[in-house]
Parts: sequence; structure tokens; C-alpha cells
Amino acid sequence: MTRILWINPVGTNAYDAPIGEELRREASPGTRVDSRGRSSARYRPSPVIEGNH
Repeated sequence: MTRILWINPVGTNAYDAPIGEELRREASPGTRVDSRGRSSARYRPSPVIEGNH
């Protein structure tokens, strides 16, 4: 399984959701996309992307 972990370098969680959504939209099927803001204590894993684009 391919996994992408995007660590937000900006220091605010305002970008976590938009960047996470864009990465999930562009990811290949079977890819797990996680995003983590620098201000968050832990990240929340996303489900594996299923299906075709």
C-alpha cells in the first residue's frame, strides 16, 4: 500500500483539510493519505482510497 503523509509546515491547521482533500482527490486507488498539522498533537489517519478516478 502506498501512503502519503503531509506534514503542514505553516503552523496553523487551517490548511490541513483543504490540502488533505486535494491529495485524496489526486491519489491513486489504494493510497492512504494522512495529514498532520504542526500544531496538532497527533494526526488522524484517513481511510484507504478505493475505486477508480
